[in-house]
Amino acid sequence: MNPLYKRVYYRQSVFDELNLQPPADWKSFLNVCETLKNAGITPITIGAANKWTSAAWFDYLNLRINGLDYHQRLLQGEIPFTDKGVRDVFEKWKLLLDKGYFTTRYNGWDWQQAMPFMYHKMAGMTLIGNFFAGGLPPLLKEDFRFFPFPQINSAIPAYEEAPMDLLMVPNYTKMNKTVEHYLLSIAGLDFQKRYNDVSSMISPNKQVQSKDDYFIKQGQKVLNNAAGLSQFFDRDTNEKMGSAGTVIFTEFMDSKNVDATLSALENARQAYLL
Repeated sequence: MNPLYKRVYYRQSVFDELNLQPPADWKSFLNVCETLKNAGITPITIGAANKWTSAAWFDYLNLRINGLDYHQRLLQGEIPFTDKGVRDVFEKWKLLLDKGYFTTRYNGWDWQQAMPFMYHKMAGMTLIGNFFAGGLPPLLKEDFRFFPFPQINSAIPAYEEAPMDLLMVPNYTKMNKTVEHYLLSIAGLDFQKRYNDVSSMISPNKQVQSKDDYFIKQGQKVLNNAAGLSQFFDRDTNEKMGSAGTVIFTEFMDSKNVDATLSALENARQAYLL
């Protein structure tokens, strides 16, 4: 149906007031976070009550530090979660937590409840899928922009996360002309254009001429330039590991205990991936 490309959203007016530029690398990202914090603005808002939003941080940190092949092999159980590469991921994440760069009550909010912090300029950024843009308040939408997750390891190309939402007919359904007509309709250019224009999504059909929307146009450009694409933690691994992992990630944001987190993830790998 459409790729749910994830990116870091921010308010242009907030960045302008603080003379900030979208960061391209990790050092610049930390500088943006520190500048926001010093201005009394929480750098990052997140609502992790449903757990999956915390997995986005793991995925992007791992992609930027260790690359796509490592990420995919890790999530298939071929690499232990006690590996140094995974430790590096959590050490980077812990740095952000230790510095107080995240909103503190995230575990009690879903992602929608965490977004008003940006609407009221109480938070500076959020890492979320592009469905977020489709639900922005109309009066604020023009003030929102995004940047790809910053580079960390200069030897690693820019991989992006773009899980695909699909509409499918179950294999136990008897196919008939009505079902076939429906599938052809939603796959058609007219429906794809209308649906994705309203939702600010990127159409999977390259022939669709989307409206002149910043989020669609710039998002498409980033995806086209990506060295490779991953799905999402719970889509790149199996269901049981996906469920366990997202809980462990969210617990890590509370505990900030790297050793305990690596141990819990490795126990889950042993139980669900081997």
